[in-house]
Amino acid sequence: KRGIVPGTDEIQSLNWYGARYAVRDLDKVFPSASARWSGWAQLQAGGHELEEELKNRLHDLSFPTDTELLPQPPHPIVGLPQESDISLELAAAKLPDVESEEAIAHPSEQKFGFPPERVDPQDQMLGDARLGADVPEIWYRQGWRSNSPKFSPRVSLSILIRPMRPAGSFEVSAADQIRMSVYFDLLAEEIDTPLADLGPLGGSWKMTASTSGISFGFGGLPTALDKTVTQVMGQYSDKASEPTAAKRFGRVVQDLRRSLGSFSNMPVSYAIEDRNLLLTPGEHSREDMLQELNKLTLGPTTHALQDLLLSNPLQLTVLAMGNIDKGKALEVVRSVTNHVPQLSSDSAAARAQRDQLQVEKVTPIVALEKPVELRKRNPRP
Repeated sequence: KRGIVPGTDEIQSLNWYGARYAVRDLDKVFPSASARWSGWAQLQAGGHELEEELKNRLHDLSFPTDTELLPQPPHPIVGLPQESDISLELAAAKLPDVESEEAIAHPSEQKFGFPPERVDPQDQMLGDARLGADVPEIWYRQGWRSNSPKFSPRVSLSILIRPMRPAGSFEVSAADQIRMSVYFDLLAEEIDTPLADLGPLGGSWKMTASTSGISFGFGGLPTALDKTVTQVMGQYSDKASEPTAAKRFGRVVQDLRRSLGSFSNMPVSYAIEDRNLLLTPGEHSREDMLQELNKLTLGPTTHALQDLLLSNPLQLTVLAMGNIDKGKALEVVRSVTNHVPQLSSDSAAARAQRDQLQVEKVTPIVALEKPVELRKRNPRP
């Protein structure tokens, strides 16, 4: 960094802001730089010659040259959907006949359509897949009640993989909670960028991971579903071990530390946090989370998913809705579960003891016998 030299530079002051600066002749500060940069401009067309020139220059200055130095133009997006590609055959929900006994007995079904039906785990479309230590819950419903041209062609699949634990052992420590939180932040950075092209194709996806389970959500147009599932699950399989976490671990931890130590939201949000801390198992204070965050290291963080979630017997829950055939929905389920081998590797012992294990479907809260009022000073400065 070349600072202002008193007595040599003409020091000026920026109006209104008071920033002090000096103006120098570029050729005096960086001799021959202008001519060199002009020569580089002539090499822009080829690209390769310029990159070799930059690498040689950086090598002389002892800088690493093992990465791409020039920005790469975006590649064309292949497979953009056309109107003729999208079938609306399954876009409408099935409704009971207006005059049927079923419609009279269940008027809500005439308004909202039939509720999702549970798929038999022995359904031949699932094949011989072993989907977790417990019987999977797979629900399917055709179509939507909305006939909006922007919404009705879409599909929605939600896939939830949850650990089975003994009753009363669902509460996790602050250390495990912060460990999984940092793991997921790192994983999200690993996979988000390579999947950026799915949006223009008409696909959408979402993935979350916590000590309560890991979920995959897929939506959008049916034409993009296969590619969305393939790419998302491929990224998950490749990046779940977080091969580049070491480069980003310090920054992610620093960002989380800043978030836990600042109070920039509305005061009511912190009142709700304190309410949940008092009434809900597994909640921890910001102070406890910060204390555990300061102890966190890279090694245990990269193994958080396996240690805290996938090492338990697992249970699969699926909801498929929209403009999609049941057979296609089950095909997607099989594709997803193939990328989570822990679902099919549960031991016979785990299956034998599943009667003593359960999935926490509803988080319990403290049942207060009467209204309680608690007051706390506003944390915002």
